[in-house]
Amino acid sequence: MVGVGGGAPASPSDDPDEDIHLGDVVNKRWQPYAAAIAAAYAKELLITIPPPQVDKMPTAADQIKEVSEKITKIGKDVGSTNETVKSLYSTQEGKFLVHLW
Repeated sequence: MVGVGGGAPASPSDDPDEDIHLGDVVNKRWQPYAAAIAAAYAKELLITIPPPQVDKMPTAADQIKEVSEKITKIGKDVGSTNETVKSLYSTQEGKFLVHLW
């Protein structure tokens, strides 16, 4: 199909610039159809997910907040581990233990 998938040239011309231009025109012509298909697919997908299941799903904001909290905790844990390693490394025995670890 011309203009879809980029496989076939949009015209038999030997001028690549002309082919690109015509391909853009054909792609713009198909854009409303592609949008309609995407909308129909989204509608069918939403119909297949039961509403109670959707209500149980966390919002994007909740998920972002949860990830942010986990990242903050990891940062604190890393800082604590870093301090522990520094204090261990301050003695000869601690250096030995750090290298064994």
